[in-house]
Amino acid sequence: MIYCKHSTHLLNTLKNQCKTIKQIHQTHAQIITKGLFSPNLLITLLTTFNNIITPECRQSHPYPRTDEPNHYPLSIFNLITNPSPFSYNTIIRTHTLLNLPENALLFFAKMRRNGVSPDTHTFPFVLKAIAMMKNESLCKMVHTHLIKFGFLICDVFVCNNLVHVYCVCGCVWDGCKVFDESCVRDVVTYNVVIDGLVKCGEIEHGRRVFDEMGISVRDATTWGTMMAGYVQVKRFDDCLEIYDQMVELKVKPDNIALVAVLGACGRVGKLEKGKEVHEYIKRSKIRIDSFLCTALVDFYAKCGCIETAMGIFEYDHAGLIGEARGLFDEMESVYEVPKELKHYGCMADLLGRAGLIKEAIDMIENMPMSGDVFVWGSLLGGCRLHGNVEVAEKAAEHIMEISPEDGGVYSTMADIYANAKRWDDLTKIRSLRDSRRVNKNAGCSLIQLDGATHEFVAGDDLHPQTDEIYLVLNSIGQHQCELQL
Repeated sequence: MIYCKHSTHLLNTLKNQCKTIKQIHQTHAQIITKGLFSPNLLITLLTTFNNIITPECRQSHPYPRTDEPNHYPLSIFNLITNPSPFSYNTIIRTHTLLNLPENALLFFAKMRRNGVSPDTHTFPFVLKAIAMMKNESLCKMVHTHLIKFGFLICDVFVCNNLVHVYCVCGCVWDGCKVFDESCVRDVVTYNVVIDGLVKCGEIEHGRRVFDEMGISVRDATTWGTMMAGYVQVKRFDDCLEIYDQMVELKVKPDNIALVAVLGACGRVGKLEKGKEVHEYIKRSKIRIDSFLCTALVDFYAKCGCIETAMGIFEYDHAGLIGEARGLFDEMESVYEVPKELKHYGCMADLLGRAGLIKEAIDMIENMPMSGDVFVWGSLLGGCRLHGNVEVAEKAAEHIMEISPEDGGVYSTMADIYANAKRWDDLTKIRSLRDSRRVNKNAGCSLIQLDGATHEFVAGDDLHPQTDEIYLVLNSIGQHQCELQL
């Protein structure tokens, strides 16, 4: 129970002692009973409320779910006569923290209607609300206000937020225009633009901005974003080149960079390089989160080191699944990140790999949107791993409906039927594939030998040592036949 003696003590209590909503209510009750209302106390109540509902604080003190989560802060704000810009900024921020962006913008409109001029702190909160809504027209409307008040010229924080919102709304080139015309830039400005460009596939433009920055301006986020972009467009050698530059300059990579470089190593078969990265992770005592663990397992599996991959997976997967569940559940309520298909796909992949097929299918069936190929494909992969034929058939049916030309689902189902010794179903799925004339992707594998990477595609004979390779393969086949006689 919090007890306060006078108004000064109340202010100190609000700022330093109130850590939960209940404690704010207790302090507020004493303000009422003691008749100590003042503008400073009211705005401090609101500010303290905001501090408690930030994503960081909500992890230890969750905000209670109600039908009207903004009822309490609104009741406080309505008691303030002639609210100042700071008061409006505070209530706008309150609504962004409560995932109520429309309400935040209504208060911005009210602020302007009442003749209260916004300051440099107003627009970052307003832009955050627009980013949550992904509303291009509202972004452009606020852009005109920024030009009118001159904040784009002098405030780098406002500029960074505007560029970010344009990128979030899918208007990357508008964001780039703001970036090009801005005379105030910092590392965040460059990072926001590079991130927006690589996410929409404009990797070359992103690289030009990256090179324009200069080495001294870049931070770990810059390098990691560029590397992740190269992996996204399957330019794995470029990703590795960037990583080597980063190491040479003694820049400490973040987890995004490490996940990217491990992904690149796995795709091009650079086992030794990936091992070096793993050793760096262990030597630097970097915390292995669910993303980094998945990257390590995937890398070793792709390079044929199945026992090592299984060792990492079995040692970490139980705790990481719990961590992933927690993060997934808190995405919207704590971190204010809306769940998209890619998030559901990652969760389906994680649950499927762990054999939690029922939990995965329950999650997919309760999604607010229809699953895509990635979501159902992740479930199908888990079914193949754990031999769940019934759910696999359901997942395959959805994939065939969404992407009938995808030949991968037929091959996966053929493997599942073969492993279950359901030969009639195996014959049927192959006949169905042939009758639909689906595209069959050629198998491809890579191996690194003496520092050189060798690529093999099913059916080709382009390797300079093809004759010798087939001679050895035929000898092995002949030897196996002799053993069986």
